[in-house]
Amino acid sequence: MSSKKILLVIAEGISDKEALGYILSNLFANEIVNIQITNDDITTRKGCSPSNIVNKIVETIKAFSGSIYKAKDFSEIVHIVDMDGAFIPDNNIQEDNSFENPYYDIDKIVTKDVEGIKKRNQQKRDNINKLLTVNKVWSTIPYSTYFFSSNLDHVLYGEANLEKEKKVSKAREFSAKYFENCEKFIEFVSSLCIYKGDDYNKTWEKIRVNTESLKRNTNFNLLFTSPKFDNSYYLKLNNSGHLT
Repeated sequence: MSSKKILLVIAEGISDKEALGYILSNLFANEIVNIQITNDDITTRKGCSPSNIVNKIVETIKAFSGSIYKAKDFSEIVHIVDMDGAFIPDNNIQEDNSFENPYYDIDKIVTKDVEGIKKRNQQKRDNINKLLTVNKVWSTIPYSTYFFSSNLDHVLYGEANLEKEKKVSKAREFSAKYFENCEKFIEFVSSLCIYKGDDYNKTWEKIRVNTESLKRNTNFNLLFTSPKFDNSYYLKLNNSGHLT
């Protein structure tokens, strides 16, 4: 078995993996990067609450691990969360029966099911607030949560309401643009960071204020400014700036 440890990224869908998988593997060359897709949003999953959400995260890790990996085989768990406007005031949720799915605007959510979105947002807020108190899961594995607002599509492509059938193609385009130019990827996500500093807690404070959780913000860049990021990607570059 490889001596490298596993950096496990928990994400909602295949498009997240398509967009970020190769980029993260290049950036964290001294680790094995795997993206575990949940096919849903854990924070809004039916029956998921602050009392059990940490267990749900551990279940996700164990589903990936099977009988092969133990907690000691992981370097870190990185959980990607779409904000989905979860922290906006209820008054900023507006009814419009012409929308089949929630529509995310810069300062409001438009939906045919106002009460349903209010309940969803409350559940998501409660679960996110709980996860922000957690720094280790499965007893010993470092855990951190990074947000994309309103969602990953919004941050990476500037499209908060991207049609489902376009998600994978957009993700592949994004990956092709950045996977051999990862320093530009870091510059890009850093330009969209809600807090111009390296304070992880400050980013979470800011994104939970007013309508910030609908605006194009992220703190994903902080994954690459933390002490655990060893710049191993840059060690693979030759003088021409291309991967060897």
